[in-house]
Amino acid sequence: SRPVNLGSPLNTPSDEGVDTFSVDEKTIYMTAYDRPGGIGKNDIWVSTIGEDGKWEEPKNLGPPINTKHNDANASLSSDGKQLFFCSDRPGGLGGYDIWVSTLGDDGKWGEPKNLSFTVNTPDWEGNVFIRPDGMTLYLSSNGRGGYGGADIFKSERDGESWGIAENLGEDINTTDNDTYFTLPASGDLAYFNSSKLGGKGKNDIYT
Repeated sequence: SRPVNLGSPLNTPSDEGVDTFSVDEKTIYMTAYDRPGGIGKNDIWVSTIGEDGKWEEPKNLGPPINTKHNDANASLSSDGKQLFFCSDRPGGLGGYDIWVSTLGDDGKWGEPKNLSFTVNTPDWEGNVFIRPDGMTLYLSSNGRGGYGGADIFKSERDGESWGIAENLGEDINTTDNDTYFTLPASGDLAYFNSSKLGGKGKNDIYT
């Protein structure tokens, strides 16, 4: 159907982007740029939908998720206990890296951990997505070679660590930028963003 603007309080005169939903679709995590009340230029915010069907005023996730640096593009695990996101905060391998925070028994997010060299590089990693089964992580990177620009990679969980990110290949990736890979729970259809030639504009959604 034709897209409808969700309006206030999710949208403002600044930039907002949907990152991830809880499984019941009653909680939305979003990235907002330079939003009043933020900590850094890009922060991750959360909003829940009320019984009246309206989204409540988004709340900044605060430390330790958000910092004075850029924190964005969250992906929530299906059990709601892990939040994967991108950040250029100190302590990473360089540029934007993928980080993960675990929800404690006290209902607070723990100190984020860098996913290390098997996922991150000294260049840019972003647009992370955790598959509903919690065993596969998808991300975009321009630091692992490939077909050109940013390519889409996947990393498989191995216990508490993650395997070396693998390129999804030329059926998905092009010589342009390929990003924002997502899968529904059924796993039978992929959506992603690409700036390749032949689209309607600069960046288009493909399936």
